[in-house]
Amino acid sequence: QYTEPLNVRHFLKIRIDFQNQKSTEQIYQNRLKNTYEDSTLNYSFKNLEESRKTTLTYNYNTPKFNLFFGTEVQQLTRIINLYKKRINKSNDLYWNPKFSIRYKPQKGSNYFLNYRKLIKSPRNNQISPIVDDLNPFYIRQGNPQLEIERIDNVDLNLTHHNFRSGLSLFSKLNYRHIDDAVIPSLLINDTFVRTRSYTNYGDQDRLNGLFNISNKWKSQPLRYGMNSSYNYSASSAIIENIVNDISSHSFMLGAYLDNSKKNKIDAKIGLNYTKTRTEFSIDDGLNRNYGKQQYYFKFDYDVTQRFNFSTQFDYFHYSDSDFQTNYNTPIWNSSISY
Repeated sequence: QYTEPLNVRHFLKIRIDFQNQKSTEQIYQNRLKNTYEDSTLNYSFKNLEESRKTTLTYNYNTPKFNLFFGTEVQQLTRIINLYKKRINKSNDLYWNPKFSIRYKPQKGSNYFLNYRKLIKSPRNNQISPIVDDLNPFYIRQGNPQLEIERIDNVDLNLTHHNFRSGLSLFSKLNYRHIDDAVIPSLLINDTFVRTRSYTNYGDQDRLNGLFNISNKWKSQPLRYGMNSSYNYSASSAIIENIVNDISSHSFMLGAYLDNSKKNKIDAKIGLNYTKTRTEFSIDDGLNRNYGKQQYYFKFDYDVTQRFNFSTQFDYFHYSDSDFQTNYNTPIWNSSISY
C-alpha cells in the first residue's frame, strides 16, 4: 500500500492485494447396501481460488469531514478438482467501485454513508458435485457450475448524543442487492424423497433498519427510551422446477424505563413487540403471520461491595397463523452472589 499526499488534505492511495485460498474435502466412508459394500462417498474434492486486487482511491480529510472514493479491479481465478481431475475453471475480471462520506459537525454527532461493490464465491457445499445420500430421504448435491454473486452494499449511520441534556439517538440503515444470487433448487419425487441442489437465478434484496432514542427524565434520576427495527428480504427458491418468490417483512417496536444512577441499584422495565409476515408466490396457503410480545423487569442490587442480588422476569406471548391457540410463557431468573 502506498499513499501520496497531494497537499495537506488531499491524498491518493494505491493498494495491491494477493490472496490464495485452497479448500480440501476428503471423505472415506463405506456402507453396506443390499449386503454389498458401497464406497460412493470415497472422494477427494478441492476448491482453489486466487484473487489479485488493485485499488486506487482518493481521500479528502478535514477535522469534521472525510470523503473517500475509488475503484478496485479484481481478477479472480477459480479451479474445482475432483479425484485430482479438473472439472471447472474460470478466470474473470471485476470492477468494484467504493465510496464513503463521514461528517462530524460536533462532539457526539456522527453521520456516515458508505457504498461498496463486492463479489462472493459459492461455498464448498454449494459447488461439490458429490451425491450425498446418507439420508435416503434427503439427497444433497452441489453444482460446480455456479457463478459468483455480485453484491451492492449501502450503509447509512446516524449517531447523536447531547452531553448536556442526555438525549441519545442512533439509527442504522443497510441495503444489499445481490445479482446472480445462489438459490436452492428442490425436487420431490412420488415417494417424498427430496433432492436439493443450487443454481444462480435472478437477484435478492435485503433491507435492515434500526432506530433507538433515549433521554433523561429531567426531574427524576430516570432514563426512558424507545427502540425499533425493520427487516425486509426478497429471495427465490426453485421447487419442482417452479420459481417460488419469497418475501419477508419484520417489524419490532420497544420501550423501556430504567434508573440513570447505577452505583448500587440497576433496575429496568420494558416491553417489545415483534410482527413478522412471510409470503410465498407458489401458494398463498403457505403465507405466515407471526407475532411475539415480551414484557420484562430486571433488578440488580449491590447490597455490599461483596454481596449482590439479581432477578429478572420475562413474560412472552406468541401468536402464529399456524398455531391453533396462542402461547404464553413466563420465565423467571434470580441469583445471589458473594
